[in-house]
Order: sequence, then C-alpha cells, then structure tokens
Amino acid sequence: MLNAHGSHAEAASSGWPAAPEGLTLIRARRAGGASVGLMRLDPGLEVSGYHAGRSRADLVIEGSFRRWDHRGGLTCRAGTVVFRDPDALVSAVVGREGVLSFGVRLAEGVGEGDRSGPGHPAIAGLTYRSWRAFVRADGASALELESLAAEMSWFAAGERGSGGAPRGWLTRTVKRLDAAPERTPTLDELAEEAGVHFTHLARTFRRRVGCTPGEYLRLVRLRRVAERLAGGDEPIASLALAHGFADQSHLGRHFKRVYADTPARFRRRMRR
Repeated sequence: MLNAHGSHAEAASSGWPAAPEGLTLIRARRAGGASVGLMRLDPGLEVSGYHAGRSRADLVIEGSFRRWDHRGGLTCRAGTVVFRDPDALVSAVVGREGVLSFGVRLAEGVGEGDRSGPGHPAIAGLTYRSWRAFVRADGASALELESLAAEMSWFAAGERGSGGAPRGWLTRTVKRLDAAPERTPTLDELAEEAGVHFTHLARTFRRRVGCTPGEYLRLVRLRRVAERLAGGDEPIASLALAHGFADQSHLGRHFKRVYADTPARFRRRMRR
C-alpha cells in the first residue's frame, strides 16, 4: 500500500494525480487516455473546494461520505456511483469508518459542462464493470478497461448530435426521468411537458442522450436497485417489483446486461 500522500511515481505513470493528505492511492493504471485507481480515504477526512480537473466517475466500495457541489449535497454509500464534471468544485466529509473507492478518470476534454452528480445512468454499470476488470488484472483486463472507459466517455460527452448545446426541454426531460423513475410516463406526456412533437422528442433524445427515453428510465431504475442492493437487505424480488420489473428474473436479465453480474452476486461483491 502507498503512503498517505500516494506514490508520485505511480500517480504520474498511471495518469492519476498525486493523492492529497488523508487519501491513499492503493493502485492505479492507465486505460488508454483514461486512468483508473483504487483509493482509501481516512475516517473523518474533510475536503473543501476540490477540483477534479477531468471528468471522473467514482464507485464507493466500502464506507460512506457526504459531498457537496454547486448542485447541492449527496450522501454516498457502498454501491453509489458519482460522476464529477471537470470544472466542478467539490467538498466532502468522510464517515467514521473511512471510504474505499474506485475511480475512472476520463481523458482530457471529455464531459465538459454542467454534469456533476449521478451522471448518465449507464455510467454506473460501466464503472462497476471497470472495477471488476481492475480487480481481475488478467491478460485481457487492460483492453477491457480501455474499452469501458471509451464507452463511458461516449455517454459523458452528452452532446453527440449537431446543433450546439442541448435544448432546455431535453435537459428538463432527462431531469424529470431522473427524479421520478418509479413512474412510467407516456411519450405523449413527455412531449407535452417539453412542448415539442413526440417524434421530435424521440429522435432528439436518442441522438443526444444515447438511448431511448424508456431505456434511460430503465437504467435509472437499475442504478437505484444497485444502490439498494449494496446498502440494504431487502429481498431481490421485492426490489424488482418496487422498481417496475415484473419479477426477480426480469430484473436479473436487465441487471446482468448492464452490470455483468446477477443482483445476488453484485450484493455479495459489494459487501466483501
């Protein structure tokens, strides 16, 4: 394990910034233009005005912390994935047990803009899969990590169509699906709230968000299931019904497609 300041040599060779006081960089490596790392935060550590410098996704493996940025506060527990915009100033207070966290630091210039917070729900599954590849560390893991980081960058970029910044109605539609995933709106309802024709909404959403509104809603639900699997003991069948899935097997099929693990194995891995 590295000392409390991390190894400057390893940080430099991996593309990971040197760790500040109270944060131990355990291991890090490059993944193409991105870099990945496993780190431990000391109990009670307080960080004020931290600037990430690059877009970054962090998976909490053990422990918890409270973080704040210009969008508000968020309590992060085991299973939580948080996406950081490169320009966001983040403050945090680590819980009494400390935190073990895995991070993916994306290539320079990816995800510019106001996206600090949970990020695209697909990023949660990609971050978990990156952690699994990082832990395996076999002959194929380097290529797998690079591929997953590239896919994450694609979702983090946000704007894939032409025509400049995303329209206000699209941002509102995405926030609406993020805020109330327990309810399934119709496309007509979303279009009426957005003030656009439903075909225009469907085409624009897929082009700029990277999936259909229905797929996005399912990803948000799966992210919430993952957080509750890591942090609670609710039966998987109950979680399935509470998040809009027909039964446990229906949830399992979709969960494995995104997280490359069954819900039961995910819960066990997050509690080791």
